[in-house]
Amino acid sequence: MTADPFFVPVRAGADDMCALLGCSYNWTGSEKDIVPEMVNAFSVAVNNKVDGIGCCIVDPTAFNDVTNRALGRGIPVVAYNAEAPVGKGNNAMSYIGQDLYQAGVAVATRILSHVKKGDLVGGMISVPGSLNEQPRMDGAASVFNQAGIDFIQVAVGATEGPALASIQAWYQGHQNVKFMFSSGGSNGVAVATAIKKLGLAAKGVGGAAFDVGVPVLDLIAQGQLAFTVDQQAYLQGAMTIYQLFLYNITGGLITPVNINTGFKYVDNKNVGDYVNHKDSWEGSSTTPVVLTPPKTIQVSAGTR
Repeated sequence: MTADPFFVPVRAGADDMCALLGCSYNWTGSEKDIVPEMVNAFSVAVNNKVDGIGCCIVDPTAFNDVTNRALGRGIPVVAYNAEAPVGKGNNAMSYIGQDLYQAGVAVATRILSHVKKGDLVGGMISVPGSLNEQPRMDGAASVFNQAGIDFIQVAVGATEGPALASIQAWYQGHQNVKFMFSSGGSNGVAVATAIKKLGLAAKGVGGAAFDVGVPVLDLIAQGQLAFTVDQQAYLQGAMTIYQLFLYNITGGLITPVNINTGFKYVDNKNVGDYVNHKDSWEGSSTTPVVLTPPKTIQVSAGTR
């Protein structure tokens, strides 16, 4: 979804890496997470004979044909932020992003400290089945089911305004909910906003999000949300460009490899590190900020 605030630091990473390496990229896709539009943008890139393609592969099979067509023409393809499950026939050369299923497990495990057996938890997802969010929900569901938590997955849409309206409407019919969380960036902002607008924190309703959009961080600082998760989106943009660049300049000798960009809780203990710095690293600004760079880095060789 090209308009999702998650992609601000993704693009910052891609911008910086292109500046370092002397190359450029085109930013295309779908503003509303519509798979055929994404596949069409991919196909256009293949027809334009680009030197590499990075794609959020959010559907199990929809990108298979265009991926194979690109590879058949010598164009390297890497997946970032979402990848097709093993066995579904997608041949992207690597995946750069978070282990999404395990991220869902980790979020649900932390939520267990806020709820008890029999409590209701609502999980807000943009598009059910989308491979950048559904694995997180599946991971969370595995934890909740084992713990005896009443868990409901709620489809709220991929844009912030409609997602907020959907969450508010869902709450009116489920006022016994004890915790709500999101599986993505735009609906994370919507969860945070809904909790504040409805005054749910004061009623003992907890909330959590994914990604580090400014509204989410501000509401953690205000005590409206318990935590969010940083998947280091900057690295997803930077490493996508870097891997495709290396593949091209080495004639394919250095092949793309999987990179787990990590999982980091952001709560009231460390949220100040985020809200006090307006920069492109985490997406709170489009203006690059560079702290004092290291002058010397030592790398020691081991034995073979």
